[in-house]
Amino acid sequence: MTHPAPAVTLDHRLAALNTITRLINTGGVNGETFHQIALELRPWIPFDVAALALLERTGERFVLHCHDNYGDVPLVTEVPFPRHDSAYGWVVDHSQPLIIPDISQPPQFAEHPMMQEIGIRSRVVVPLVAGEERLGALGFGSRQLAAFSDQAAAIAAIVGDEIAIAIQNRRLLERAARVESLEQLDQMRSLLLSTVSHELRTPLGLIKGYLSTLRREWARLAAAEKRECIQVALEEADRLSELVDRLLDMSCLQAGRLDIEPGPCDLGKLVAETVHRFRPLAARHQLELVLAPALPLAWADGRRIGQVVRNLLENAVTYAPVGTPVRLSVGMRESMLEVTVKDGGPGIPPEQVPHLFTPFARIHDPQARPDGRRAGLGLGLAIARGIIEAHGGQIWAESQLGSGTCFHFTLPAAVPPRRPRSSRRRRR
Repeated sequence: MTHPAPAVTLDHRLAALNTITRLINTGGVNGETFHQIALELRPWIPFDVAALALLERTGERFVLHCHDNYGDVPLVTEVPFPRHDSAYGWVVDHSQPLIIPDISQPPQFAEHPMMQEIGIRSRVVVPLVAGEERLGALGFGSRQLAAFSDQAAAIAAIVGDEIAIAIQNRRLLERAARVESLEQLDQMRSLLLSTVSHELRTPLGLIKGYLSTLRREWARLAAAEKRECIQVALEEADRLSELVDRLLDMSCLQAGRLDIEPGPCDLGKLVAETVHRFRPLAARHQLELVLAPALPLAWADGRRIGQVVRNLLENAVTYAPVGTPVRLSVGMRESMLEVTVKDGGPGIPPEQVPHLFTPFARIHDPQARPDGRRAGLGLGLAIARGIIEAHGGQIWAESQLGSGTCFHFTLPAAVPPRRPRSSRRRRR
């Protein structure tokens, strides 16, 4: 049985309105959210059944979210409902509340027969309007005749206005986010096309040029010249393969489908082996390795972590002056294993550091490279971040002009041996 609503102070109303706004802004509009909103409204309005009717984009139908105080009314959420000939449509069209003391009497609306079947005898319905935007209606039904006074209708209208504003604000934020995402996607697509077309064209051009030379000049070229042409073509083919692999990795990362298979991993041994294999490519630098004693096993995919270490090593020897040391260390940071790669290069300008792990970011002007190598796609560090965060670790950089750059990443220990979850926490 419906009981009269107790007296509610202005402070109570404001507190409830704040709660309703927070619920919508946090969770959007759905059955669970409206259930919580209805619970907030029970001290205000003497209802047995409440319904939030939101207009669809076409403006021809509503989607109903229903709440029953006692749980014995067979109503479900998200019920499509025609706009025309309904009380919800009437209040939207007239932009004013509607009190119906007895739904068995005129005016009759399309939903009244169904409501009478579940025992509803009186109603109050108010519009949801924010500015010029008509969003829907808020309705309350009671099993008592003439249950809703003018005061109850006024309170319902205030609540309806607050709900309408909250819904409109959330929709505006969602629209802004979609626009921003589309703009970012468009910018990323343009950047991808321009970068990839340039970076892929270079090795393809060299491969074609040297192979054309071999075909055209084969009889006249000396054996050493032939070997040089073939070697350059092979190196550029490897470079082309690496570019394609990085594009595929970046695509998988953005789609959340990067292949990660973690397990117990001897991180110190992995880093040592990676450094050993990398030494021929770093002949003009001094590679130093420091391993802390008694390191626990990491919970990691060795193949992917080796990819991260190689990428950091390549960055270090690429940008640091010839003859300067590159120091790698493996130790502990609290309960996590930590790998550090420090170079003796010129450092990175402070304004560039926050963007190092952004796709297509370039650490320096390619012309500033001491080894004269071409710049890559700018995906290596972005992929490294995705790999480390997929392991539940973190990766960051510290740099100061004139004092070199230091990259760090952490990984969880293999105790207990469980699959880690992705973490997006930032380093404090």
